[in-house]
Amino acid sequence: MDNEKLFEFMEKMYADLKSSQEKMYVELKSSQEKMYVEMQQGFKDVNGRIDGLEKEVKKINFTMENDIKPKISVLFEGYSSNKEETERKLEEIIKEQRETKEILTLSIKSLSEDIKNLNEKMDKVEKVTMKNTYDVEYLKLAK
Repeated sequence: MDNEKLFEFMEKMYADLKSSQEKMYVELKSSQEKMYVEMQQGFKDVNGRIDGLEKEVKKINFTMENDIKPKISVLFEGYSSNKEETERKLEEIIKEQRETKEILTLSIKSLSEDIKNLNEKMDKVEKVTMKNTYDVEYLKLAK
């Protein structure tokens, strides 16, 4: 009888084990299905966010292509034109300053010559005035 009891006990253990295994399998399968559903929902959410980002990027690209780039081009053209005009005017100013410098240099040389001549004449006038003063004093004394 011991063998029979042992056999029954093993059959019962086997049945319990099989029942537990089936329950675990059902729970695992259910858990996997839940996870799968949650993952699919997560993917849908991520895809929705990506779609939203793609739309936003398209809007930004559209704005850049149709609004910002043309404005930048116009600004650059204006800058280039303004730069050329500024450089041309700067060259004119530099040329005028050189001409003015030359005129001033010549004027200073001329004035320097004139002052030198005036100083020489002034020296002569002083000598003549001194001589005349001497002569006047001599005539006064001679009287």
